[in-house]
Amino acid sequence: MSSVKKIIIYSSVSAIIVLLLVIFLIVPFISSIKRTSGEILNIRKDIVSFKNDVARAEEFRQGYEDLKITPEKIEKRLVDFSAPIDLIGFLEILAQETGLSVDIFPISLPKKEKQVWDYVGISVESKGSFPEIMRFLGRLESGSYFIKVEKFYARQGKLEDFTGENISARLDFKAFAK
Repeated sequence: MSSVKKIIIYSSVSAIIVLLLVIFLIVPFISSIKRTSGEILNIRKDIVSFKNDVARAEEFRQGYEDLKITPEKIEKRLVDFSAPIDLIGFLEILAQETGLSVDIFPISLPKKEKQVWDYVGISVESKGSFPEIMRFLGRLESGSYFIKVEKFYARQGKLEDFTGENISARLDFKAFAK
């Protein structure tokens, strides 16, 4: 055999071997890489989703801890029975923020037989506009003390002269005590 024929035969055999290697080794290897990279992308998406779920669960847990009722939180919302100075200070600040002039004094409210908690009776007489009075009442009810409004009176004089300004109001409420 001549050397040219040998070169052609070796080249042909080498080309067939390379072609077989490409078909049976490299093509499956590349398709395996594509499949694996797709799986890796899905795993990364799952990890990101899991991290987001963990962050939301942590936010929920923290919110739950903040909302959880504890004896200490209840204790903070009760008035000192013998000297409700904190409540009076709170009422004065609230009146100042809402633009009302107020007079605060203790009152005696009738006790019911089934009354479980002690309370302090407080009366607040105020002067101001009707929206200011209602804002004061709303902020008092949603404030930092356990209260129950017993009576609320508002007047301005004659009905024909009603303008909504210079209203005199009286609010009697129970502030539950320690």
